[in-house]
Amino acid sequence: MIGTVIIVLILLGVVIYTLVDIKKRANSGCCTTGDKSEKLIKVNDKNIKNYKYLATVKIEGMVCEGCVNRVSNAFHKYDDIYAKVDLSKKEAKVYMKHKYSEAELRDIVNNIGPYIAMDVKYEEG
Repeated sequence: MIGTVIIVLILLGVVIYTLVDIKKRANSGCCTTGDKSEKLIKVNDKNIKNYKYLATVKIEGMVCEGCVNRVSNAFHKYDDIYAKVDLSKKEAKVYMKHKYSEAELRDIVNNIGPYIAMDVKYEEG
């Protein structure tokens, strides 16, 4: 009997948590109400030939163009980075003038919201 009560309470807690989360997302969208409302940071140097290093960062959690803008802006806050974020591939091609570590690239993504940098692969730019 006690075991059944505990299981019911746990299930009730999960249901309440899920409903609260759904309500928050309905009110605020996935990140920026699903549109491109976040203003993009302008990149001064878009010539990829000027960047020595290239990393592909696989990113989970992006669901709309607002997410793309938010992730792009996180990278573009750095003067020596130019990123091209692709929602359909759930990845960012990150061009760097000096090499950022895998941990640094992961931190840039992981510290801006509901996004997780899953994998970082380097190649010469």
